Amino acid sequence: MQTLFENSSSFLPEIFRSYGEVVRKEFYDGEVDPIAIGEPFGVSMAKALEYPISLIQITNRARIGFRRAWHHIRADRIGVRTIWFVRRGTAEIVRPDSVLIVKPGESAIVDSNVPFRMRALGDEQALHQSIQAIVPAHLFLSLLPDAIDYRGAFSLTHGTGLSVSKLLDFLCSDGDKLSGSAAEPLVTSLLTLIGDAIRQKPESRRRQTCSDRRFSEIESYVMRHLTDPELSFYKVASNCGVSPRYLSYLLKDGNTTFSDLLWGRRLAKATEWLLSAAMRDRMVQEIAFMAGFKSAAHFSRMFKAHHACSPKEFRASKSGAPMQPAETLFAPGEGSSD
Repeated sequence: MQTLFENSSSFLPEIFRSYGEVVRKEFYDGEVDPIAIGEPFGVSMAKALEYPISLIQITNRARIGFRRAWHHIRADRIGVRTIWFVRRGTAEIVRPDSVLIVKPGESAIVDSNVPFRMRALGDEQALHQSIQAIVPAHLFLSLLPDAIDYRGAFSLTHGTGLSVSKLLDFLCSDGDKLSGSAAEPLVTSLLTLIGDAIRQKPESRRRQTCSDRRFSEIESYVMRHLTDPELSFYKVASNCGVSPRYLSYLLKDGNTTFSDLLWGRRLAKATEWLLSAAMRDRMVQEIAFMAGFKSAAHFSRMFKAHHACSPKEFRASKSGAPMQPAETLFAPGEGSSD
């Protein structure tokens, strides 16, 4: 970890001002204040990850507060969210309409565009330790849309929350050794797990039925065999141990069709590969076959129906690369049949 601030001495105004400058630089504009003047100002702050989110660990033996008011927001409206992971002590989040106490082994989300007051309080040994993930607005909105208005605390000690905690520990210990390309999928997994942990809270979790479990098994099977060009409705039913009639029921109950389940996911995967730098030298028809389409013509029709342009036009518009010659889209002698 990169040390950002470290001090263990009696409170001095100049030390406290230095700490406040680091907080405002790494988080956002606001006012930092010691809750109990005269106590030793024992605080350390270290950064484990810089991109695509910041991970900062704070350890303190002084009771410290932070306030972000409307005048700070108007001057510095950045929209980031800070996810607090409390390890020792507690964190108190005071919003205009609520007060939330985040206990050890819990996590909570703070929206920088809503006024709040935060207090980091120690345990019986007067020690507070927490990790803050500073998440840019575009990442939060993309990966945690269900948590935009979330005001509660969720556990890190069981279920998906435990997976969040383990991945967080890894990023904190090795994050500064990771390249940006290696860190991105891990951060995506971390934020996705956080969304799952929030949805799994008892008050928001829907009881999983037998049909839910079987439908999940069907989805998993399709994703594992997505690129198999021979995958079919009856093959899925047979290999998942259900009758075609029951498979139809499960799909209807899941508000989808087999065509949407299979071809929709194949189209999404092919679209992802069209945009991938690693696939830049692959022709469109190669990507179509790799994604499980039996013909480039079928892929082209489905793609155009969904994106309102051909695959090669889509790729060129996103990458700025010249379009492939028309003849590379179809195999020699291939027509428009599926």
